[in-house]
Parts: sequence; structure tokens; C-alpha cells
Amino acid sequence: NRTGKTVLFHADTGGTIDIEILTVNGNWRTYDSRSYTGGKLFKFIMDGLALALRITYTPSSYPATINDAEVVYA
Repeated sequence: NRTGKTVLFHADTGGTIDIEILTVNGNWRTYDSRSYTGGKLFKFIMDGLALALRITYTPSSYPATINDAEVVYA
């Protein structure tokens, strides 16, 4: 259980990003959902506790390329 998780994401096409957390029962649950503007760096900071964190990207149009995606723990 770490705090200070930062999600960084960059793609060439806008869309929706769902931030999901892993529950103690082993299920993924949506923590937050955000609109994403293509070509911009997306940054989301989560200070709460979570076993694990992941994102799901749904582009608004295709083709779409993800250039970078990572979660940094502090």
C-alpha cells in the first residue's frame, strides 16, 4: 500500500482515461474517469492508498497511438 501515485500518459488522439484500483478482493474498480486531449501530457496524482493502480484509454477515433504511459510511486 503506497501513497503518492502519479499517472503520466501521452497519446496522439483524445479520448477517455479510466483510472482503476485493485481491491483487496482482487477486483478492478473505476476510481475516476477523465477526458483526455490528444497530444497533451495527462497527469493524475492519487494520494490515497491502493494495492495497485492502472489506466484504461479509450480513444475518440482510430487510429490512435499511445506514446508514453506509466505510474510513478513516491
